Amino acid sequence: MIRFPEIVFAGFLIQASLVISTASFLPPEFVFWFLQSSIVQQDWLYIDAGEIWARWNGALNGSAVWNYQTIAIDLRNDWNTNTIPSSIVVATNKSIAMPPIKLPDLFYDPQQNVIYSLGGSPYGRDGSFFNYSQAVQLWGFEYNDNGAVDWQLEAVGSTVTFPLDEVVVSSLSATSSTNHYSLGGYGNSDSLGLDDFITYDFANDSWTNQSLSNSTSNKYYAQGRGQYISAFGDKGVIMFFGGAWPSASNGILDQNSLANLNTVLIYDVASNTFFNPQQTTGTAPSNRWRFCSVGAGNGTGNSSYEIFLFGGSNGQVNTIGTTTATELATVYILTLPAFSWIKTSVVAPIWRQDHTCSVIGNRQMLSIGGIPDFVGENSTWIDPWASGMQVLDMTEISWSENYNSSAAVYEPPSVVTQYYEKNRRYPVSWVDPRLQAIFNQPNSTTTPGSGSKSNTGAIAGGVVGGVVLVCLISGLVFWCVKRQRRQRRQRYTLTSTAPPRPSSPPAGGRFEMGSAERNIPVELDMRGNPMELAGQGKPRHELE
Repeated sequence: MIRFPEIVFAGFLIQASLVISTASFLPPEFVFWFLQSSIVQQDWLYIDAGEIWARWNGALNGSAVWNYQTIAIDLRNDWNTNTIPSSIVVATNKSIAMPPIKLPDLFYDPQQNVIYSLGGSPYGRDGSFFNYSQAVQLWGFEYNDNGAVDWQLEAVGSTVTFPLDEVVVSSLSATSSTNHYSLGGYGNSDSLGLDDFITYDFANDSWTNQSLSNSTSNKYYAQGRGQYISAFGDKGVIMFFGGAWPSASNGILDQNSLANLNTVLIYDVASNTFFNPQQTTGTAPSNRWRFCSVGAGNGTGNSSYEIFLFGGSNGQVNTIGTTTATELATVYILTLPAFSWIKTSVVAPIWRQDHTCSVIGNRQMLSIGGIPDFVGENSTWIDPWASGMQVLDMTEISWSENYNSSAAVYEPPSVVTQYYEKNRRYPVSWVDPRLQAIFNQPNSTTTPGSGSKSNTGAIAGGVVGGVVLVCLISGLVFWCVKRQRRQRRQRYTLTSTAPPRPSSPPAGGRFEMGSAERNIPVELDMRGNPMELAGQGKPRHELE
């Protein structure tokens, strides 16, 4: 089996003279970090998983540790990526029972008030880059407003109705206020592509799965992105785009299987319908995978909705200064409902892959971690961004090191407003005529009052009495619902306690932050070859 394509970091040598400012939660001799996932819930940004590279204790050779902390950053305060003081950071050590993992799927369940972590590519406990025997696990912690994190192992797999007995890696996922969605990916144990569309319903804690055999023109999707947008359709739509779309379960994930970004796959939630990919216009990004993207705007009335895309890899090793390298470092915008790509003039100093991005505050996107594809050949590279992070103002389209907690609300950037001033609001043609009704939303209007006479005294008395009654009923309902959810989650939480944390890490492994053994170098098995999905040696049953 040819393993997941990554980059060789053997004998990583770091420039001893270069010192970069870092956030309080990163090591002082920080080099880079990558393969993290992030999520924002209310006032907190959470960063989890992946690995951190540094010159531990001043060593010339850089080495990796698992990121065995969940880092929470308070978004109610301004900060700069050079520092990010400890006063606004809560870094929680995770139980050693929680497997070290790359790029887990993080999502928030508002019904349970829980942030979940599902899937991702597990590391081996022996220090290897892969663990093909990892069991399916769902971890979660209840959100609170102080940044504290207490991961608990939730019931999944054989204990509830999770529809796969396989750890899902590199699926295209999206979350609405009612459901979480996971499209495709591949199985961790056998690297077979998954033709599954998994949905988790927050209201009743149920998982469903439908095969893509008859749903889409393509059945396999990996290492791309999904974006839920509530403005279009009766219950919103999900846009799936980029990554690799191989034609077979055992296909090859390389530059030849990369999806064209001049089309996007659309899923309408209300009708549970996938539509054939819709054509886009404008200057689309080059084919790529392992990029990051976020969404901004509302899309209602005459407004628009934008998807911002940054970074990624074209499956090859690129050189600084080339056209391809510059394009990978450029910020692109897909504006809806025009379905038009806009190539901005904003170019980062270096492109990166295997990073994560989140919207922070009102209108800023934070890019976290990542590495350029040439790092395996250039062992002296250190991330030029302070703490490996940078902030993009999505209205001004400019990178900086500063997060502004009081920034104005998002407004489409000038390149977007200028587009709509000169071009159509909707595509010239739709791949399916039903999409026109889904995306052609009527302008929102305010209905004027009827002008009928009012009895102020009677209304005032009625309002006071009504408010008191509503408050009593609302309080009782809130207490009952909260009690029911707490009881329901307790039923779904495994009662077994996590094993104690070892006093020293296993020999040859990556180690949690703070370990006395963290200066031990680790050679990663990260091959730059294309990934060949495994053959059909291991049968996969069709799930109903």
